[in-house]
Formats: sequence, structure tokens, C-alpha cells
Amino acid sequence: MDTKLTIRDVPAHTRDILAARAKRKRQSLSRYVADILDKEAQTPSMDEALDRIAARRRLSGGSELGIEALRELRDSS
Repeated sequence: MDTKLTIRDVPAHTRDILAARAKRKRQSLSRYVADILDKEAQTPSMDEALDRIAARRRLSGGSELGIEALRELRDSS
């Protein structure tokens, strides 16, 4: 389900650049910015990526460590 989002205090030159880019892609400014935000949300942050790496390392550390790591992942969801 889509939701509305208001962004305030965007500098005029930033808005103009984004509007020009949206126009070149034949998109509304709203759709263009929503696509940027969607792509950003789907890309893991550095902290999220490091957490995943740490979880994988715990999984490969032996069966007891692996079981505990799986429990932590399950319980954090």
C-alpha cells in the first residue's frame, strides 16, 4: 500500500535538478523521488550489511554457535 510523504525545506535548486531529471525520464517529480527512496530502502546500510556478515560468521563457528545465531535472527524479526 502506498502512503503519502511530505518533505519540507528542500532547497529550490535541488528541487529544480530533480524535476529536470524526472522530466527527462518522462516521470512526475513525485514518482521520480519515490523511485529514489524505494531504491535506497532496498539497499542495506553498512550497519545492516555488517550485521549480516557477523551472523554468517557466527553460523559457521560450530553447531552450538549456529543454533544460537539462528535463534537471535528468529527472535529479532
